[in-house]
Amino acid sequence: MKRKEFETIRKMLVAMIHELTSKALSLSEIRGIHVNLPDPSDVASLTSHRDFSLIVKERERELLERLREALEQIDSGVYGICEDCGETIALKRLMARPTTSLCVACQSHKEVHERRLRAASY
Repeated sequence: MKRKEFETIRKMLVAMIHELTSKALSLSEIRGIHVNLPDPSDVASLTSHRDFSLIVKERERELLERLREALEQIDSGVYGICEDCGETIALKRLMARPTTSLCVACQSHKEVHERRLRAASY
């Protein structure tokens, strides 16, 4: 991959990190949603909303971790190389999914394997 392409992806990753961190509620803000509500359905609704917010927060945390890992891979020179087969990941795939660590063939193979495992467990 060319230096210009790496820089384009780097900018994309940094922008994604900035967007996630600027909009995200902190865990203390989510946990701090305490209201004395006399109606049990209001309490249930608030609890459900808080639980959903915590799930979203966890997914954001995981995505931030993958984005930072991708930046580290760029810095160390291993970005865009498939973890399984060692082949170069297509630029088009990296642009669509900049946190990917597998080429299309290996990702497809992984998904087929996971489907078989799920089917076997039923």
